[in-house]
Amino acid sequence: MLVELSIDGSGITGSIPSDLYMLSELRRLSLRENQLSGSLSQYLGNFSQLIHIDLSYNMFTGVIPDVFGGLRRLEFLNLASNLFSGTLPASLSSCPMLRVVNLRNNSLSGEIALDFNLLPRLNVLDAGSNTLSGAIPPSLMWCTELKTLNFGRNKLKGEIPESFKHLRSLSHLSLAQNGFTNLSSALRVLQHLPKLTSLVLTKNFHGGETFPIDGISGFKSLQVLVLANCALSGMIQPWLQNMESLRVLDISWNKLNGKLPSWLGNLNNLFYVDLSNNSFSGELPKSFTQIKSLISSTYSSEHASIEDLPLFIKKNSAEKLHLLDLSWNNFSGHIPDELSNMSSLEVLNFAHNGLNGSIPSSLSKLNFLSKFDVSYNNLSGDIPIGGQFSTFTNESFVGNAALCLLRNGPCSGENPLEGTGNDGTDTVSAMPAMTYITVEVGFAFGLLIVWNILFFARAWRAAYFLTVDRFFDMIYLVTMTKVNKLRRKWEE
Repeated sequence: MLVELSIDGSGITGSIPSDLYMLSELRRLSLRENQLSGSLSQYLGNFSQLIHIDLSYNMFTGVIPDVFGGLRRLEFLNLASNLFSGTLPASLSSCPMLRVVNLRNNSLSGEIALDFNLLPRLNVLDAGSNTLSGAIPPSLMWCTELKTLNFGRNKLKGEIPESFKHLRSLSHLSLAQNGFTNLSSALRVLQHLPKLTSLVLTKNFHGGETFPIDGISGFKSLQVLVLANCALSGMIQPWLQNMESLRVLDISWNKLNGKLPSWLGNLNNLFYVDLSNNSFSGELPKSFTQIKSLISSTYSSEHASIEDLPLFIKKNSAEKLHLLDLSWNNFSGHIPDELSNMSSLEVLNFAHNGLNGSIPSSLSKLNFLSKFDVSYNNLSGDIPIGGQFSTFTNESFVGNAALCLLRNGPCSGENPLEGTGNDGTDTVSAMPAMTYITVEVGFAFGLLIVWNILFFARAWRAAYFLTVDRFFDMIYLVTMTKVNKLRRKWEE
């Protein structure tokens, strides 16, 4: 008569015992975050009353049994982060009550051979980080209640189906790291989704496509746009300014060029801007220093959070990240003094550009700045002192020939890290050879004493090796615990 069995995060090992499949009244089975292995039995189909099954974060192998035709009441299926292989079980289409299907981070392959016409209640579909191939099935259009869709990190190809415009409830979409083509067509289709807030298309469209020019006017609700590493050329187009709700913009690692449009500063909700590794040129627009979400801590706390953006990488679910990354471009001119007004900034990166002049001393007022990088520019003068600048290492400033790296002292015009003595020799003195000899002799003598004790004193030798065994047992236990936690955090 057992109805629920939940043994989560308990470190249990081995395979699922055959007796378990005899619990015909079971409605909820959760064995997540353990070290279970082996394959799932065909008797999984005996759970005719099962509503919820979660076997994620284990080490199950083999194919997923194609026996879901008998699980007509199933609403929640989570098999993420295991070692499952083979194709998606076609019988999943026989579960009309399914709301959540999570098969992320396995080794599933083949085409997506599900009849989504039979899954009208599907709310979340996550099959990311597998090796699925082929095109996205057009029948997905019938999942009108779908809110989150993740096919990222697979081998899918083709174009985004025109039928996607019928997914009116879709909020989060990630198709990153596949082989999709025709970005212009994709955006023209997806702009019809009124509730779309997160769109991640990283590492697609590598056929020499250009940044779409026209025909795009939607995305009023979009908060996250990630088009990184897509080999896109061209310039940033005006239709982007219609995305008034945009909070995260990442178009890094492309071949975009031209000047940054001043209207980017009018997107007041932006708090994460990554335009690095492109070919943008010209001076930094002062409008960047007027983005409200990077200026006002009050406005920032209300608008700048990525807690509810599940398909975007974040540092910590309770943390807000405010980033401006313009590194690896061709920007010139001075660093705007007005940047000091962006009091919420945590990361500011101008590395590998052509900026000149001095670093504004007012930037020392940025109290939340945890990373600052202006390396490899043409900057000169002194590095600001005080505030967060006392925590930055010289690596943040190298590659600026006229920049004084000597803190709290006069700048001589020479790089103090490469100074020489009065006689032209290196100022770093060498340790006398006699000191080295003394240290080595002392180490050898101490090692000899320890060896003699272990060799002749049996009780001491036994105690020593027992201590070593316990130590490595402890290391193994701590390591496995950390590995499992890191794996869960990586997936999240």
